[in-house]
Amino acid sequence: MTIVLVVDDSTSMRETVIKRVQEAGFQGCKFVEAADGTEALEALDKHDVDLILSDINMPRMNGIQLVRRVREPKLQAPGSAPTVGGFPRDLRRIPIVMISTDGSTETVQAALAAGANSFLRKPFTADQLKEKLEPLLS
Repeated sequence: MTIVLVVDDSTSMRETVIKRVQEAGFQGCKFVEAADGTEALEALDKHDVDLILSDINMPRMNGIQLVRRVREPKLQAPGSAPTVGGFPRDLRRIPIVMISTDGSTETVQAALAAGANSFLRKPFTADQLKEKLEPLLS
């Protein structure tokens, strides 16, 4: 399984999220790290991804903007769709879990309205992460 981990330039936060994913029982995952939404879109163009874990607050392109871009139908248009091995991919199928310290109702609703599948408030435990990921990856 390949996970795009989109967390700002905080190496320690990325390491923490990776550790929680592994503690949740998702061993052997490949992580593609991105510091913002712009880097995440580049990663999606190069890797066949099974899941996106994205922070909300990031420079250049925040998590909400990233979700909107990934869910845009125009990214799926013939001739412009990302490919892996020459085969087109539908990025809209990729589950997205938003993570943030801001768990206000407004923030959660904005993330879900943009197209996120789930929301997790930081700090979170491995059990909380497992509860969010299992339904999306089964």
